[in-house]
Amino acid sequence: MTALKSLVLVVAVAAGAATAAAARADSRVELGVTAWDAQASGNIHSTDPSSPNTPVDLENDLAMGRHANGGVHLVLRSGLPFLPDLRLQYDHVMSDGDTRLNKDVVWGGTIYTAKGRVKSQAELKSGRVVFFWNPLDNPVVNLRLGVEARWFSINVPLSGTAVRTNPPTPSFQASTSGGGVSWLPMANAGLTVHLPAGFDLVGEGSYTRYSGSYAYDARAGVKYHADFGLVVSAGWRRLRLHLDDTSFSVNGTVNFSGPYASVGFAF
Repeated sequence: MTALKSLVLVVAVAAGAATAAAARADSRVELGVTAWDAQASGNIHSTDPSSPNTPVDLENDLAMGRHANGGVHLVLRSGLPFLPDLRLQYDHVMSDGDTRLNKDVVWGGTIYTAKGRVKSQAELKSGRVVFFWNPLDNPVVNLRLGVEARWFSINVPLSGTAVRTNPPTPSFQASTSGGGVSWLPMANAGLTVHLPAGFDLVGEGSYTRYSGSYAYDARAGVKYHADFGLVVSAGWRRLRLHLDDTSFSVNGTVNFSGPYASVGFAF
């Protein structure tokens, strides 16, 4: 390819990206819904003080599988240099299992016996308010830096065949759960690379650490903006929550990861 052809190609790509970015920049509001095919994993334990509690692996011990999950988001762009943009988002993600235990599991002061059938669930609700600025915003790339307040609610119930040792009892059907609720401040950053024909490469992450606990939420994918306002995106997302906090009756690490797809409208 000659130097002239290369120059023409570069100019054409840049012009296409600039046109698409300009159209996207005119949008002040975006409203959308997301489907997330998330798999739960991790190792957690109940913190019930009445008896020693057994760490359990969500995949290997409780056989939790993928589960379709959803969320909604609203983005409000100020259009002013020093006034931050705003993102509101709510996610409801869960995974469940139904299996025979390969070991005794002490959960919430109750012993679920080996070989007994146990049903379980890991449910995480999350709401977030994000204020972000765009220190770098041009026809090729957009960099976002922000702060967010994240609300987490986690619940892990177990039900199945159980016994008590003090005093000894015959097996019975029990149901116990553990979890907790917390607000966390998080740092937020995102990067968008504009491509021609309305496509973007997008990545975003949030992170916090406090008192031995930490959380991060990261996603990467491709986004498409149609001329009439339709916004479609798809990619991979991973959320990790590590708890070492006496305010929760569950401690340990919970992960949700898998492909996501969203559809919305910008105007």
